[in-house]
Amino acid sequence: MVALCIHSEPGALFLILFLWNLPLALAGIVNRTIDDRFGDSVTFQRVTYLPTTSTVWQDRSCRKCLIQLDISRAFKGTYAAATYNPQLGPVSITMKFNGKINWSPLLFPLSIHHSSSAGTAIYVFFILLNNAGAGVTSLTLANFTLDGTKPELFQHAPDLTRTNVDYNQLVYSKQDLINAEHTLVISISGVKANVYINFDYVIYR
Repeated sequence: MVALCIHSEPGALFLILFLWNLPLALAGIVNRTIDDRFGDSVTFQRVTYLPTTSTVWQDRSCRKCLIQLDISRAFKGTYAAATYNPQLGPVSITMKFNGKINWSPLLFPLSIHHSSSAGTAIYVFFILLNNAGAGVTSLTLANFTLDGTKPELFQHAPDLTRTNVDYNQLVYSKQDLINAEHTLVISISGVKANVYINFDYVIYR
């Protein structure tokens, strides 16, 4: 029989307990995604697009669209894009998410616990255009409204010296949310110019 000798110093004992429980603590930290097409990776709830007119929201299957993207660089090879026109009215994207992160101060050292977000967080990613050619709308702007609070505006003015498309662009984030169901609405309305919007995916926890 092999005897395991553990020193009784408080620091050593705490370290052993911390390492022993680390997998349990990390088990509560799960990054989940919401894809433009396939929806939530956990609940399978899909995103709602308005208007529902078939010609407004386009995806990689659009062969007549002036903007043709490299789908290998889009999350899961999909995206949802629309060109807002003042005469056609508002466009919007609505999604729900419910974070389940659980941090325990008993399992993490004080410094780690306080340097990490203790609540739900969300990160939204777009595909952004620059100089896409004469007559092609590449300005992106949108309001982000979380749980009916005051909208936050994101705007991307295209760099006309570049023809590159910018993939995986973080356009909105929010941390330290309560662990409950949240509703995020991304919308364009009341703008007097044409606006391009391309939603790719969301990461939340």
